[in-house]
Amino acid sequence: MDVFEGWKITSPYGYRVDPFNGSRVFHTGIDLVKYHRYPIPAFVGGVVLFAGDGGPGTGFGGYGNVVALRDDKGYVHCYCHLDSVSVARGQTIKKGDIVGFQGTTGRSTGSHLHYEVRSKDEPSYGYGLHVDPGEYLESLENEEDDEMLKEKVADLETQMTALKNECETLLNTAEAHIKEINTLKAQLADQNMPEWFTKEFGEEAEEALKGVVDTPQGPNLFWRLVAVAYRLRRKG
Repeated sequence: MDVFEGWKITSPYGYRVDPFNGSRVFHTGIDLVKYHRYPIPAFVGGVVLFAGDGGPGTGFGGYGNVVALRDDKGYVHCYCHLDSVSVARGQTIKKGDIVGFQGTTGRSTGSHLHYEVRSKDEPSYGYGLHVDPGEYLESLENEEDDEMLKEKVADLETQMTALKNECETLLNTAEAHIKEINTLKAQLADQNMPEWFTKEFGEEAEEALKGVVDTPQGPNLFWRLVAVAYRLRRKG
């Protein structure tokens, strides 16, 4: 994951040779280059804590024009050596909003952006509490990806629940239809010639009664009607 895609990195986070005195020092941020006066977008959203010249005692000494903002996790993002700033203290900005323009103010050997991330906003805006900017931005993007994944999983779970409820409804409906069919089958089974009818009229009555009663109205009524009709027929 390249959080600085499109930027030229001229000095990474970590130990390096100081460009002014040649000594080995720890570089507390990452130097990024586009072109002079390039409009610098915020890598994250947050509240602007500082916007202006980073003089002695501010926590930004030697950084020239600086914009520092605090994100939702309390980390301070420092945009340093700006040619000019375009936000004001107390302003809330979103990721991608322009905070200033690439420059070479302060202790600088050329136009670039010194981007630094600090884990606290005090004292002195977290001076000395720096973290690896690339790793921190990657962790934020991973969290965003995790949140998106959780949302997708939650959406799928909602769809699965709805599908399960729909299947249960269809299953209950099918079971109700099966029960109704079984009831009808039982009723039809009950309409076979009962024993009392056979004893009174004989087995030949089954053949003789064809066409006499075509539509049964229930087991008991049906065979009563058949008995009456068959008696009338036998009487001639």
